[in-house]
Amino acid sequence: MNGGVIRRDSPGARPFPVRGGVVRRYSVTDTPGIFTVPAKRLLVSGGGVIRKHAAPSPVRAPALPPGASSRTGTARQIEHRLDAQVADGGEVALGGQDGAKAEQLLAAAKRQGAAVLATITRQALRRLLSSGGGRVLAARQIYTMTERQQLADAIAATNATAQLLGRARIRLRLQRYEQHAEGVFKFSDPTPFEVFDDTPLEPFAPAKALEYFRRKISMPGVNASQFTQEANREAFTLAVNADEVVLDRIKGAIEDVLRTGKDVRATPRAILNLLQEAGITQTEGGKQVSGAYAENVFRTNMMESYRDGAQQELAEVADSFPVWRYVGISDGRQRPAHAAHFDKYYPSSVEFSRVRDSVAGHFDGFQCRCDFIPIFHTEWLALQHAGARVQPDWAA
Repeated sequence: MNGGVIRRDSPGARPFPVRGGVVRRYSVTDTPGIFTVPAKRLLVSGGGVIRKHAAPSPVRAPALPPGASSRTGTARQIEHRLDAQVADGGEVALGGQDGAKAEQLLAAAKRQGAAVLATITRQALRRLLSSGGGRVLAARQIYTMTERQQLADAIAATNATAQLLGRARIRLRLQRYEQHAEGVFKFSDPTPFEVFDDTPLEPFAPAKALEYFRRKISMPGVNASQFTQEANREAFTLAVNADEVVLDRIKGAIEDVLRTGKDVRATPRAILNLLQEAGITQTEGGKQVSGAYAENVFRTNMMESYRDGAQQELAEVADSFPVWRYVGISDGRQRPAHAAHFDKYYPSSVEFSRVRDSVAGHFDGFQCRCDFIPIFHTEWLALQHAGARVQPDWAA
């Protein structure tokens, strides 16, 4: 290797079996390293998360379907399939009118976050390849500390804005119930998100995001200092983990090229191809935009934060909303493990994610389109008279 060229025999290059390909450290088939942290969620190779209710434990990647090989070729096929499912936003939009509106309101946050990930990865890859291609395969991180902080800031802004929108959803529904006579506003009616129609909902840093939302609606249960510190701390943890995942995807893309007998050079075209292969960027209408993986990272964590915020606010007004209803989309793409909960009722003391993940036995929210609807206490009485019941295994 010289002049920024990576060859099959470059320092740091890994061996290539005659068939199949190498097993990557962080592919969807392998354990993506061990991280013991108290964060609410961690990015893993598919853009998934580790939920806050789980005790700190090694982060595990999803298992392969039965009969699938754990070799690189199969792993890459699965990665591409997962990325492809995100390329069309309609494939992963949340169910219900609230979900669709939340996706719309948070679209700018997801788009800007994914753009930051694409930008810093492009400049990092250009830097590593230009200073010697072998550095990429031997690297233990791809971003500088400055780039990591840029990514952390983007994650913090996206997740904080989404979490506060989730909280606002519960408060807005409570206000609407209290302002109208019984029976006028039903759980099936959409949340009155019109309060956000006057100004675009941009991704703000945690402290600024809280100021913005408090100008719109009361959030008495949010401590500004604690909220800001937790959001920034969690975001930096996510950025560190994303560094390792992105680096592994880049290494995997390089290995795919080397396996064909070609070299990888530090040219704009080679960098573009690697970024596209890793899902960081893609071409649309002749322009470079954020790729499926970059979009998926921010979309998954953004919507988990949105549901987290709603769940946290729901716990503070549980007397008004004693139960919630699980909602999903039955269009042939729903997971059986999720569909088992559709249209069933659960106590507000039970977290949505615990129910959603209960059948799988592990985090199962990657590209999840499910959501929940809080049920006002007077409406719950009427539903009970009509035969509705809380699921017995989850009753308090």
